[in-house]
Amino acid sequence: MNKLNAYIIVTTTLFLLSILMLAYVGETRLDVYYSVILLFYLISTELLLPVKPRYRRRVALIEAVLVAIFMVIVARRVMEVLGL
Repeated sequence: MNKLNAYIIVTTTLFLLSILMLAYVGETRLDVYYSVILLFYLISTELLLPVKPRYRRRVALIEAVLVAIFMVIVARRVMEVLGL
């Protein structure tokens, strides 16, 4: 099994397990699912994805967009807690 196949299998398994566990505990908020999946994506990508230097910029762009969406979610949650 090559590194790309291992990355796909591990990442998909982590996504599936996280979704099942969140559903099991009764979580219904979409932002929680997004946050957990983003966390697992970033970890598995940094540890397992064999990216050639010329493709690293594309992966970094995807990660930047995903983290920007996460920051919007966090900002909305903070505003909700503060009552703004």
